[in-house]
Amino acid sequence: MKHKDRLKQFFRRFFSSRTYRVCAIDNVAEHLCRKITEIIPATKPNQTWPSFWGYNCDAVHARSKIDLIPAIKLYEFEDVEVAGWTDFIFYKNKAIIPSMIDIKNDVFVAELERRARVNIERSEVALWTKFRSIKVHNAISLLGQSSCNYAHFLTEVLPRLVHAAKFPHLDDYSLLVDTDCHPNIYSAIVTTGHAPRNIIYVKPWQRVRVQRLAYITPPSYTRPDNRRYFEQGVMAPPGTNTYFSEQSLDEVRNTVGLAAIRYLFPEDKSSIGRNSRTPAELSKSKALRRSKYQKDASLSEKVDGNANKEERKTSRRRLFFVREQDAHNGRTIANMQEVLKLLKKYRFTDVSMQRLSFEDQVSLMRGCEIIVSPIGADLGNAVFAPKGTKIVVLSPNYKNADFSYFSNLLTALGHRVAFVLGVQIPIHGKSIYRRPYKVDIRGLEDALKDFFLADRALC
Repeated sequence: MKHKDRLKQFFRRFFSSRTYRVCAIDNVAEHLCRKITEIIPATKPNQTWPSFWGYNCDAVHARSKIDLIPAIKLYEFEDVEVAGWTDFIFYKNKAIIPSMIDIKNDVFVAELERRARVNIERSEVALWTKFRSIKVHNAISLLGQSSCNYAHFLTEVLPRLVHAAKFPHLDDYSLLVDTDCHPNIYSAIVTTGHAPRNIIYVKPWQRVRVQRLAYITPPSYTRPDNRRYFEQGVMAPPGTNTYFSEQSLDEVRNTVGLAAIRYLFPEDKSSIGRNSRTPAELSKSKALRRSKYQKDASLSEKVDGNANKEERKTSRRRLFFVREQDAHNGRTIANMQEVLKLLKKYRFTDVSMQRLSFEDQVSLMRGCEIIVSPIGADLGNAVFAPKGTKIVVLSPNYKNADFSYFSNLLTALGHRVAFVLGVQIPIHGKSIYRRPYKVDIRGLEDALKDFFLADRALC
């Protein structure tokens, strides 16, 4: 960056920044909110733990479980501000955050994007915002620091919209939604809405002043990054603050799943009761043809494509989620051909979920029996799979690797889960989170055999 550009950036940030005292919402809500409603009381999480196979799997011993999932509440504020890509609620000199966030250990996405600086000792955050602020009368905030990640959206944002539908007095409230997200996220919001709402798209770091704000605490949480790693580059031991509200996820599976099926079958009420739409039918669907993100209409025909109509209704699908070659996170499988060869032996079909519309993803998942997938956002689709689905997660293993996010998510959904660990391939200059890895083929086959032996119907 040129010296002149650096000076411009400095002055822009200097004049657009403000410093706030960070406050947990539970500590200030009684004084600032006109009404607080408990939606789901605090509950104990599902304590099951997945099995581990493959490279150095015996060394995985940490149980990253939170003791109690916080209560989910609706807070109704007056005359406050929020900002895109953040969980902050601003009131005078306060930056209010969900109580589960621990600023001593958790890093904000705004810090990762160099839009904020946190002073731990003084419990303060300096935030550099941008764009002209928006003024809104009544609004429900769906903004969040991780809302544009698909898995985080399905588990942290979409449940809040489902909960908001329980309050009739919020029906005329607008929705505040982050921009720069995948179109399937916006499709999910429109599909889920039980009443027509005005949607206001908020740019990253843009402020919104709201006269009456409805804010529902996140039903799920995991920190964007560990502060020790962010500041010192040292991998910290797996944390214990990742949790998922099982009741919220169940409501998303039931309400959003049914809404997606109704969208796909608007003219046939009898089809709403079916478990799922087969991939052969998906390729002909009006929604799929309309989506410009469907790159290969014949892709979905590979699953159940040779079965007759009656067999398709009852077939157990074995799916392998293929990550696109241009995946930005760099966490690719080095020995993909070996993986595909083994899965073909067990009659799996490879599917790129990124090429399907949101409604078609939901429909495809509702007919799944067993899934193999690289670790990543595609696994968020398991929210819509039937309870008891067998899921094999392919993941690299390294020192202090934290498997708590997807292990806690998938077990909270009631699935049977196995992790197959592989050795990571070191690449100079690449973050430990973004390196390719080699799947342990023997471990993968052992995990599959374990599932098949446990359920003879899969054989």
